[in-house]
Amino acid sequence: MKLLNILNELRYSGAEVMLKDAYKYMVGNDIEPYILVTGQNKGPYYNILENIGYKIEHIPFSKSPGYFNNLHKYLKNEGFDIVHIQNERAFIWHTLTVYFTNSKIKIVRSYLDCFNYKGYTKIKKYCGRFIARKLCKVMNISIGPSVAMIEKKLFNNDSIIILDWIDLEHFKPVSNEEKMIARDSFGLKFEDFVVCVIGTCNNKKNHKALFNSILRVHKNIPNIKLLHRGSGPDTENEKKYVKSIGIENNIIFVDYVKDVKNLLISADVFITPSKIEGMGNVNIEAMACGIPVILYNVLGMQDLNFENSSKGGFWINPDENELDKPLIKLFNHPDLRKKMGTDAREIIEKYFNISESMQKLINIYQN
Repeated sequence: MKLLNILNELRYSGAEVMLKDAYKYMVGNDIEPYILVTGQNKGPYYNILENIGYKIEHIPFSKSPGYFNNLHKYLKNEGFDIVHIQNERAFIWHTLTVYFTNSKIKIVRSYLDCFNYKGYTKIKKYCGRFIARKLCKVMNISIGPSVAMIEKKLFNNDSIIILDWIDLEHFKPVSNEEKMIARDSFGLKFEDFVVCVIGTCNNKKNHKALFNSILRVHKNIPNIKLLHRGSGPDTENEKKYVKSIGIENNIIFVDYVKDVKNLLISADVFITPSKIEGMGNVNIEAMACGIPVILYNVLGMQDLNFENSSKGGFWINPDENELDKPLIKLFNHPDLRKKMGTDAREIIEKYFNISESMQKLINIYQN
């Protein structure tokens, strides 16, 4: 059985990392996995996926008949049984190209985010999803309850929930010695109170709220350090901003890295102040490492607060002033940090097991 995953540029993000972890499960179930890269560049994660065995084709996307003609030729030549579309861009046009190449190809679509579309965009997306569902018989997957709810509410689009997975052997709690080795690589000291944030530098990720919080709590936590890994359109503006408010000595900007584990295990607390998320694989990875989290209680990230127990961290109102109190509390109570970290790990072990999620996905492919 030949499976094609369609993605944008391959970067170190949720879908790509999960594909890496899923490879052995695919081949173990007689599935031959391919990837189509549609970004203008292959991306920094290209070689990683190619080296573990994925057969990868690169057809840069463009809004032209030529692009879809090239896609049609590729699909026809390879003879895929399943096409799994992992991106939103031109979804309906990719779907129709697959369908009219061979209507017997099973088409699967993953929904990864809680985009609250409005106006003309909402109408366009609704029509695309309707055609995909009714004509092309697309099977829909959502990565969490919030994403499934948005798809149903906005587009009457039913989907099966398959929770993301991570490598629990890689992302796990470490000893104090390992933690110090990781901290040394970023110039951090043992006594530093380290906060970590990971994400694209853009308005959605809302890093400015965290910068402002660090400015306010600095008098209570003089040794606070923010380990910030991210790139994007606002990177330079973020660097200028932290300098303008006088906290540049408290912020460590880290360039793009292939593996965020050392960032996570260096931290005392992990924070994501995003205004909206699908769920955020990096939040799951942090919790798996036994790091307590402070997350905005918004669609997507609220799905990690299982049974509304607040185990593993704090889910707060999406207001930057709400960040201060849990930060100070976790700084003042090391035992609470340890307890929340232990709880966080237990939650991830229980709900984000790759074997269970992969079996659900393989059942969809094979049935």
